[in-house]
Amino acid sequence: MFYPEFLAGQILTAGRLNEIPPVLKYKAAGTDRTTTTLSDDPDLTFSTAANAVYETRGVLRVNTTDATNGDFNLSWTVPSGAQGLWSGIGQPTTATGSDGTVRTMGSTISASRAYGAIISGGNELAIVVHSLLVTSSAGTYAVSWARSGSAGTVSLMAFSYLALTRVG
Repeated sequence: MFYPEFLAGQILTAGRLNEIPPVLKYKAAGTDRTTTTLSDDPDLTFSTAANAVYETRGVLRVNTTDATNGDFNLSWTVPSGAQGLWSGIGQPTTATGSDGTVRTMGSTISASRAYGAIISGGNELAIVVHSLLVTSSAGTYAVSWARSGSAGTVSLMAFSYLALTRVG
């Protein structure tokens, strides 16, 4: 595990504190979208260092107003030249219940995947995410998301969270 080196007499700044793993971010309130254009979430966004390795874990709570056409498209914004993998465990877009088949496909860090966002009865679904990010330049690492279907409003709900840990 990576921990920043602090020296005697050094001033401890907010920036230095933010380097201590893990950095946890969560949504205090949900965000709604009606577009199919992926864009960064305003709350689940991190700054990363150059030549670093990060692990991310979290849970995304999703919902939609259209149970037939309003699924959730998930991707990541990464710094230029970054590499890595991510996986999400969540319902497929064909889900009609909370039990049964889940989508577990692993993806390159820049690939997007669609997940089911609602089941009969109006309950939200959760997507458990894990990723490994290897940077060559500093930049932004963020959950990028949109509606994947043709109708409705999709929501990334309150208490969705990510923990980013620098491991190298």
